[in-house]
Amino acid sequence: MRTMRARRFAGAWAAAVMLLLIGAAPVYAQTATPPALACGRVVAYTPPTAGAAGSITLGTTTFALKAGSEPNPPSPIVVGAIVCLDENQAGEILAKAHLVGDTICGPLTAVTPASASAAGSITLQSNRQRIISVRPGTSLAGAQVGSSACFTYGFNSAGDPEVRGFVGAQPTASPPVRQLPSTSTNGPDPARLALIVAVAAAATAAYVVRRRGFARRAQGAP
Repeated sequence: MRTMRARRFAGAWAAAVMLLLIGAAPVYAQTATPPALACGRVVAYTPPTAGAAGSITLGTTTFALKAGSEPNPPSPIVVGAIVCLDENQAGEILAKAHLVGDTICGPLTAVTPASASAAGSITLQSNRQRIISVRPGTSLAGAQVGSSACFTYGFNSAGDPEVRGFVGAQPTASPPVRQLPSTSTNGPDPARLALIVAVAAAATAAYVVRRRGFARRAQGAP
């Protein structure tokens, strides 16, 4: 009997740990080709509605916008404006703009050097990878793949973002620069964590009550 109770108790704890591990995993699947950075000059904009997705063209790239994602009041997204857009945890682009900076930082995973006449590219890894074009003629001497690096960036005549220089290693302190937007949490959701704690606590309480009942019966207590 005690063996059966112990197995049930262990099973409850195993379920709680499994929920914790699932909650800690990323909620998106990384595609083989990293997507473009959702920043640029607005060329066309169709706001999403509560039930239908919208779209936005930033420079030469068009992004789908998640249905129901336009805030109230709406973000200042108008044709001709330079904007960067937020994403949710699933990597979906939202109709919500945030501050555009002039420096971007992140772990550098790939570099294609620019030539005098052809653009290059860098790939930065946050919770999701992003490819950013490098302006022709730009030298990124000193930028090392595998390091966390900062780059200056701006926008070309087409309205696309482009790297214009290498700043240096990313400081450990928080600098006044724009980080790549985070699209996933590194830990479990608070609501999921609360559920895990509640399940574990209930399992512990039930186990303790059963053990006390067994001990009382073994001692002949009424």
